[in-house]
Amino acid sequence: MIARCYIGGFGTSKNEVGAVKILLELSAQGYCASQCVLASCYQMGYCLPKDGTKAFEWYREAADQGYAIAQINLGFCYYNGQGVAQDYAKAVEWWTKAASQGNAAAQCVLGFCYENGEGVAQDYAKAVEWFTKAARQGDANAQNWVGICYYSGLEARIR
Repeated sequence: MIARCYIGGFGTSKNEVGAVKILLELSAQGYCASQCVLASCYQMGYCLPKDGTKAFEWYREAADQGYAIAQINLGFCYYNGQGVAQDYAKAVEWWTKAASQGNAAAQCVLGFCYENGEGVAQDYAKAVEWFTKAARQGDANAQNWVGICYYSGLEARIR
């Protein structure tokens, strides 16, 4: 996307004003990837003033359209209380939507939620299940956690 090139100066001169203009136009047209990049700009303070509320709003726009990356990031907004009140259950709800689309990062995060009982009842079997789903897709972090589950005997306790 040209906006990302403008933001980073990749293959062109850095043009933050042009990037924001393009992102706003495409986001207003409902383009999920642009909404997600715009949200990231607000979240991190790239090209725009840092604004957690606006970041949340743009992630929500894209997440409501089923965009998994936005669903993951929206989950983190709820988890960390960025731009919205902290709500672990809402975080889990959004991560579950992304995970059900096969997103390995969301599956791994859900493993942590079930392991620690954050936003859901603690359930080691579900934790291992989510870690394993992500690990089978090649997610290195999840592979590490599956190993830890076996090493600590957690996997054996749920059989």
